Amino acid sequence: MTHAFACPHCQEAINLEDSFTHQIESQLAKKYNQHYAEQKAALQQQQEEVRQQKLVMQRRQHDQQLEVQKAVDAQLKALQAEARQKARAEQETLVQTLQAELRDKSETVKSMQQQELALLRQQRELEEKQAALALDVEKRLRAERQSIEEKALQKARDESHLKEEEQQGLIRALTDQLHAMERKIK
Repeated sequence: MTHAFACPHCQEAINLEDSFTHQIESQLAKKYNQHYAEQKAALQQQQEEVRQQKLVMQRRQHDQQLEVQKAVDAQLKALQAEARQKARAEQETLVQTLQAELRDKSETVKSMQQQELALLRQQRELEEKQAALALDVEKRLRAERQSIEEKALQKARDESHLKEEEQQGLIRALTDQLHAMERKIK
């Protein structure tokens, strides 16, 4: 049973079921698109934060490398001046101290590189989550659309079955009336 009305302006038939179905599909699509856009914005914000952290880490690493270089340069100059004044034994002690500091600084640089690697992994995971979210939204939209189509098809079947039953009842009533009239005639 379709619900169609004529437009008061153009007299064109308007099918309410199609209008409602279209409206529901629009609302669902809008809802899921909004949800997807919010998730995407959150992911983009996280990616921007990761990028900013990476830049900060790179700046720190560069600054520390400059500091290490400045410290090494300063200490080497001091060692050269002292080497002229002090014995070879004192000079070897200072060189060993410098090497230990360089090892510490190298370990710091390694640690920062590992942190950068972890940030890159986080960024990759965020991108994978974003792709999975987009796929999930698409699946949900398809499932909703299929559910709406199935409901509309079932409703059409029910209305057709109801109409058929009404016609059968009418035929029975008319047949009963015809038999009653035939009996009266006899």
